[in-house]
Amino acid sequence: MFKKLFFVLTSVATVIALIGCRREVEPVVEEYIPVEYEYYEYVPTGPTEEELRAQFEDFFNNNHDRLVAEIATGGEDVRLELGDGYEFLLTILLDDIELDDENRNLYSLTFGLFFPEMADFFEGIATGIMDDAEISNFRLTAIFADMHGEEIARSRFDVSTE
Repeated sequence: MFKKLFFVLTSVATVIALIGCRREVEPVVEEYIPVEYEYYEYVPTGPTEEELRAQFEDFFNNNHDRLVAEIATGGEDVRLELGDGYEFLLTILLDDIELDDENRNLYSLTFGLFFPEMADFFEGIATGIMDDAEISNFRLTAIFADMHGEEIARSRFDVSTE
């Protein structure tokens, strides 16, 4: 019993001595070193988007009649309008077609199947316009409409140098 008591008291005394003799650890304070950053300002080297759009609109206005004449080789009624971005809306009015409830689906299907056959033609027109306008991408939207201007079918032809 005495051995047990002596062992417990020695253990307690050792723990107290170790706690009392320990070194105090001072917190490490990291010194703040300010870092200087270099800021770069983006300065566009070429024309802005607004200037490019204005050049595209000027191209459209200056070449409208020539483009319509190139497209309407068979005397079709062709209308050319500016779309969003770099896009022309090419509307071909067919004066011999009048849509009604009976023939609407037939003409829509027929002209929908017609577009893949004419893809080379319309993509050639779009590529020519893109080259003439000196732009990197262009969309030509071809629309067939009946004599009253009601849309029969529509297809987009995108060309790009990228």
